[in-house]
Amino acid sequence: ATGAPVVQGETIAVDPRVIPYGTKVIINGHVFTAEDCGGAIKGNRIDIYVDDHATAQALGVNHYDLHFVFPAISSAILTFRASYAGSGS
Repeated sequence: ATGAPVVQGETIAVDPRVIPYGTKVIINGHVFTAEDCGGAIKGNRIDIYVDDHATAQALGVNHYDLHFVFPAISSAILTFRASYAGSGS
């Protein structure tokens, strides 16, 4: 992890071998920054941080196309499995 505080609407956890820390990605028109990792985050999986566990459970697991903003990894759009992680999860 980068040591940056996690912020709802900004922080995603990634596998840094796939998406380097500091990379900005667009998911459904919203820009997130790769700043964290997690034990279950391997390959094309990410966690989108939310402030509480109940919200994370309500949002569940979805598949999204990620558009890379910075630094450019490639011009391709990749599909990732995204889950939501909240405090206390």
